[in-house]
Amino acid sequence: MILLLLFLPALTRACHPQFQKELRYLELYLGIKPENDGQLLVKHASKFQQYITDSQDLDCSFDRDCLWSNLENDGALDSSDFWYFRKSNKKPFPVQIKPGKQKLPKGSHFIVAGNTTVQPQSAIILSAPVPCQKGEGRITFNYWLYNFAQLQVLVVKAAKRRGHLQIIEKPETDCHYYRPEDDVCHVTIPHIAEPFRIAIRAFSLKDHVVGSMVLLNNITYNALVCDKSPLMTMFESSPIGRRAAQPSRIYTLSDMDCVEASNKCRWGNAKQRANTTWRIGKGIERWNEIMLVTYRSSRPSGDFFFLAVDSLTTKPFARFESDLIPCTQKATTLSFQYWAKTGTQVEVCSIDERGVPLSCAYLTDEDGGAKPLEIVIDPYGKPFRFSFEIIAFDQFSGGLVAINNIQLKGLLCSEKLPPVSTTISPNTIADSFALTPRPIFEGSYPLQLSCDWTSDPCFQWVDEDGKLFVGKAPEDSEEFPFPEELINGNIGAIFLNGADTSILRSREVSCAWNLEITVTYWRSEHGFIRVCALDQCVDGGKMEGKISLQISSMRPFEVTIEARSRGNAVVAIDSILTEGEACPIKTLEQTLCDNVKCDFKGTFCGYSTNPVSTGDLPLKLATKGATVTIDEKHNRAVLASSSFEIVQPALMLMKVTQETFGSRLLLCPDAKSEPDSCTELLGPIVLSPQTRELSFPLDPSTRRFAIVFLHDKGAQFGEATFTIHSVDVKTSDNYQLCF
Repeated sequence: MILLLLFLPALTRACHPQFQKELRYLELYLGIKPENDGQLLVKHASKFQQYITDSQDLDCSFDRDCLWSNLENDGALDSSDFWYFRKSNKKPFPVQIKPGKQKLPKGSHFIVAGNTTVQPQSAIILSAPVPCQKGEGRITFNYWLYNFAQLQVLVVKAAKRRGHLQIIEKPETDCHYYRPEDDVCHVTIPHIAEPFRIAIRAFSLKDHVVGSMVLLNNITYNALVCDKSPLMTMFESSPIGRRAAQPSRIYTLSDMDCVEASNKCRWGNAKQRANTTWRIGKGIERWNEIMLVTYRSSRPSGDFFFLAVDSLTTKPFARFESDLIPCTQKATTLSFQYWAKTGTQVEVCSIDERGVPLSCAYLTDEDGGAKPLEIVIDPYGKPFRFSFEIIAFDQFSGGLVAINNIQLKGLLCSEKLPPVSTTISPNTIADSFALTPRPIFEGSYPLQLSCDWTSDPCFQWVDEDGKLFVGKAPEDSEEFPFPEELINGNIGAIFLNGADTSILRSREVSCAWNLEITVTYWRSEHGFIRVCALDQCVDGGKMEGKISLQISSMRPFEVTIEARSRGNAVVAIDSILTEGEACPIKTLEQTLCDNVKCDFKGTFCGYSTNPVSTGDLPLKLATKGATVTIDEKHNRAVLASSSFEIVQPALMLMKVTQETFGSRLLLCPDAKSEPDSCTELLGPIVLSPQTRELSFPLDPSTRRFAIVFLHDKGAQFGEATFTIHSVDVKTSDNYQLCF
């Protein structure tokens, strides 16, 4: 007899007549029918993200929810699914289905995988994760095969890599069609020292004529599994003791130093974060293997603090933090040695008493090494602390960060100020850097962000406070020890006196896709630098190095390079480089036209009409332009332009309808200007509604303006209505500038 077995479809579609026919064949010849719409009974998804605590947790007779589930199709090891069936009668299985028992009690449950395709298919059921296995273990299950279908047991890593299983072991699986009758599959799993899952794979499911099939039930797993994640036992670690609820008084910031990790340090795990904990590492065996480095890298000397996480570690991850620092009167420098596993990213912050970040720096595995890192924060007049936290890691290999040699420098509010040190004279600075002022800006600049100060003065970057000079990096200078391998040749240098700030702002970029901007810099002892765009900032934590910022945006944006100081300081920029795609920077003319010209047909263009003070009303768009009606209670409306720049005088043209006696139209420097500082374009004497075309000169010093509609005579003359129909801009010779 030829047993006809057909493809097992997604049983939720089994109402189709053809599928009903196939299911009737299965019940007729095998006495089986789907249950639960063919869906496996599995425990809640959260259980598959937790380690089992006993090998028996994986035992499954398929009569209840189990810790086994179908693997999502990965196009490699798995291309099909197992389905849930029960024995609907006492009919024995045909002789072609073996080697399992021919007779099963009615109501027995099992899972089935089968196919009728020409190309071989496969299906995998995957266990919940096992933390590790001590010594050998054994998995057993009942199985039935038909028409050259095969089975294998795999030991795979607990986490996928790019959506695919990663095989650790392929234990011998001597479970095939020609085994003795009533055979039970026994597979020995060797000692596994890392988190893993067990996969049972049915494969060679094919034959478009009669199909092939695998049936499984009664899975048992017998092994001695680890009682905790191996993350807790690496580096011969011990827990960090609980910190005192009321720590002793801090007299100086050096009281926070922790050169070698111990429970005497004023550092530990944050409260209310019990999912993971930082620990004290005491040994560095397998350091390179664990940290995923192939060379003899720097490593801690003595005990160190560390945190290890993996794909099963639930957020929030443990935060490593200092005791509270009462307050500081000068900038504080946090220095530490740092190592991170490949792919791990760490956030180092100063946070207030409630845990709210005050300032943060972001570190990757590339920042670590023997040389201590330094992070400098501004003085803060309230209690705060420092914290370390993993924010991202490779889900496949896990994340790990190690820290030691923590030192703090600065001045508490309770300490006396030291005497002021001498500073380098301006003449020394000018000679060392061969300074020259930037040339006079004549209106043109490169339409890209990249700049190295060699071929042009980089006018695509605006220095609004005049503190940027172009010079050369000093060579062999004791006062300014520039690393020649990083910074040489022409540079942009910002000089700051005392506590000061200077901002270098890019001109507007319309859009970007996966754009990476990298700033190569050097800063003196009291200087700081950060790069910002679209509400994200990256600080320069080291004295010299590169700052990289990723940008993707479909709306216009600007990039700023902010230099700050807590004392006399120099911040030098060697180059600004970009990789990725970005729209060209707008020319001055494009920016002027985009931000000034408008016909108010469905849009306010580059203008804002948001109220800025009590009594303001916003304009509304209408068919003939933007309109507003103001009265005694709401007597003002504002149309504020975006910023722009011109190098030659220009002429602004405006078409406005004014309807009410006593109302006025003003042109002001900005939306908050008092009327006395504005220019009156239309006066209060209005005998009848009139539409006027107005012109007003714009000189090169103008950066923005506000059109103000004012009616402070509302109590006498009632409501006043204005309609602005258009704003245009031309050259001073009345030639069209915007098209």
